Amino acid sequence: MGKILTICLMLTPGLAHAQVSRARAEVFEKTFEAVFEENLKEGDKTLDVELWWDREEVNATFEKWNGRFRVILYEGLLKRPGFDEDALAAVTCHELGHMMGGPPIWDVSSVETATNEGQSDYWAARECLPSVLKRIAASGAASTKTTAKACRSAKDAALCERIAMAGYKMVRTFKAVDNDDSPLSFETRDKKDARKGAIINIHPSYQCRIDTFLAGASGASRPKCWYNP
Repeated sequence: MGKILTICLMLTPGLAHAQVSRARAEVFEKTFEAVFEENLKEGDKTLDVELWWDREEVNATFEKWNGRFRVILYEGLLKRPGFDEDALAAVTCHELGHMMGGPPIWDVSSVETATNEGQSDYWAARECLPSVLKRIAASGAASTKTTAKACRSAKDAALCERIAMAGYKMVRTFKAVDNDDSPLSFETRDKKDARKGAIINIHPSYQCRIDTFLAGASGASRPKCWYNP
């Protein structure tokens, strides 16, 4: 067996009652794998989505080895308030993006590389979520007045809004667990550009991540808050 590359987003334990039930999560798992086979697969690569029950961490992980991809979702993630299937799709697409999102690539260890954090968000919104969300019934708010305004020029405005909201729900979840009280908005942008000639490989700010999902959903360029080559 070849080397295994793993990146984890480790946060804190969730609440007592799942926002995405076990039954719904297991349907999502099979649906996502089917979408991968039909729309996202490259060559002979395979994907397994695994739900690790009885693990209270709010965690999402990816692994790759010998042409096999695996995305692992912990139960604690499914327990967060306001976390629904759309948010679950955003997380899963982000993790898959580390393996399929292309450059910018960063060194995650001395011997392994992966698509960086910002590009994983951008690929999730631009390439992965459009296919996945068409197969999942919306389970919560899929748009707001601000997403409608931001997605006005998109080819499929309704899908753009839903992708942007999926990213928002995902980012909001991690932001809450991190006890970060900074505002999030589709109307304003992260005003702190990366230094000219720089690409930020680690997680950018929460607002920058919202900007990235919106850019990917609407077909806009990657935001300069993490990508300013």
